[in-house]
Amino acid sequence: MNFYDTHMEVSGVEDVPIRVQYANCPAIQGSRDGRGGLKLEPDEPAHISIEGVNLSDGREITLTTKQEKAMEEEISEWLGGMYDAPEPEEYHDEV
Repeated sequence: MNFYDTHMEVSGVEDVPIRVQYANCPAIQGSRDGRGGLKLEPDEPAHISIEGVNLSDGREITLTTKQEKAMEEEISEWLGGMYDAPEPEEYHDEV
């Protein structure tokens, strides 16, 4: 399990520290009928799967579909080296 520490708006409160648990799923090539043969299954692209989101006190929160897609994109960009993750200075490792 991988973790990503960031901040987001929660229940109208801005800049709340959160910890996102995610799985980084690599791309998988679909199977073929022999070497260079017809495709039997479609390729599965690489993607991020959000497993859970916790507040700094350990309470779990549920993201909306829109928030989840945005978080998956943010983590993908972070993993791709597009920027540094926010400092988790307010987050405690008690979770």
